[in-house]
Amino acid sequence: MSISNATAPMDELTGKDIAVLMHLKRANVDYGKSIAINTGIPLEEVLQILDKLEAMGLIERVREVRP
Repeated sequence: MSISNATAPMDELTGKDIAVLMHLKRANVDYGKSIAINTGIPLEEVLQILDKLEAMGLIERVREVRP
């Protein structure tokens, strides 16, 4: 996942949502499991947060291309 340039109402974001966004800002691109490890948020919750943030247009899913 990576940060998008879109904006969304900040009152829709929880503290955990913001923690995930801050982690992605520092990491630029990262995987759900790594985000969970680095934020201390359980993986299932991180995946739900990522879905929410993507639906809000705040992040975009980046697919890994393997040779």
